[in-house]
Amino acid sequence: MGFLEDYDALSAQGAPPETVAQQQMGLLQTWLLGKPDALFAELRANRPIFPTPGPILITRYRDVVETLEYNQIFSVGPWGEAMRRNNDGPNFVLGMEDSPEYRHEISILRLAVRWEDADSIAAFTAQTAQTLAAQLAAKGTFDITDGYARLIPTLFIGFYFGVPGPDPTTLMGWARQIFHDIFFNLTSDPQVRANAQTAAKALRDYNQSLIDQAHADQQAGKPLADNVLGRLITMQCAAPSAFPDDRVRENLSGCIDGVIDNVCTAIVNALDVLFAHPDQLPGAIAAAQADNDALLLRYVLEALRFRVPAPLLFRFTLADHVLARDTPRQTTIPAQKLIFVSTASAMMDEADLDNPQGFDLNRPMTDYIHFGWGLHECLGKYLATGLIVQGVKSLLRLKGIRRADGLAGVLTYDGPFPVSFSVTCDPT
Repeated sequence: MGFLEDYDALSAQGAPPETVAQQQMGLLQTWLLGKPDALFAELRANRPIFPTPGPILITRYRDVVETLEYNQIFSVGPWGEAMRRNNDGPNFVLGMEDSPEYRHEISILRLAVRWEDADSIAAFTAQTAQTLAAQLAAKGTFDITDGYARLIPTLFIGFYFGVPGPDPTTLMGWARQIFHDIFFNLTSDPQVRANAQTAAKALRDYNQSLIDQAHADQQAGKPLADNVLGRLITMQCAAPSAFPDDRVRENLSGCIDGVIDNVCTAIVNALDVLFAHPDQLPGAIAAAQADNDALLLRYVLEALRFRVPAPLLFRFTLADHVLARDTPRQTTIPAQKLIFVSTASAMMDEADLDNPQGFDLNRPMTDYIHFGWGLHECLGKYLATGLIVQGVKSLLRLKGIRRADGLAGVLTYDGPFPVSFSVTCDPT
């Protein structure tokens, strides 16, 4: 049986409506976590704008882009609520509507998180990834999740943002608890929320200690580091246009929360997909060996189209909107409705992408919406691609890199997070 047959059968059993709704949402979550490709393919073909007892799920490319583009209608309110909860009141740009507050905050962040830093970030990440890969390769067979793909962005947070954490493991733990609540707590699990709030307070307190130390260094005449924290503190000399200390603290937390697990999952997923395409793997290895980062980026972006790190984005309607107007699937989306926007499904849409099931390095870049679209496209998109490419590259440069034998070589997740994936390589 397919998803829709099972889903519709739940309504026909005669159970109370609230029981049916709970069962249907449970079924949807099971398919989202376990068989997302089959789910999205079935919905695109049969119910591309799919109403559930909770959210409406949007699955076609054009409808996804329309939803993300119309930020006046489709609000980022769900993320704003989670951000305020974990910031103990204040919001972060990811959860803000287009407003004077948003434009002020994003303009300051773009002065501190700079696209022109991409080369220095790539250099740091390349050195970090090469060192870690060499250490792990000495074992012959090794896991690439926590000790590699998750550690690389954690060390990057210390280098670039100036927030190394009390230690990498603690910082990784804080970030994952918060990330889980903001991006993947689809059922509003109270324990997930409580864990996130505990972690968020610890991260805020730690960030505040770094801010206090930066001010102490300033008063002692010591130069501040040229990282995001140092830049934001330096900008305070131009107040009132700069962030006060509390906004420095909260914006550091917001940036950190979105980096570590997204980059980790992207590195792991990209390598898994490349292994699953043996006709493409030699080309990716050749690009890595030749230091052809531009070509390797095409391999990475295409691989991630098959396994998107963040397959769903959340929105909330502020007014009625006719979606997919003048098409057979035209639907009026009512106000005050939660929306699940599937970028993963959109990038496999047979109606708008040429040969979506094929691995094609020559796709137009508009086919790739891994980092969102429109007003809330990822602030660090061009920096994150450098992290991901260098993380994949250092693994592909290992001699004879391949999936480990048996279950160890099967990528496994704990909910949305990769927790085990072993590879093996030949001795050098």
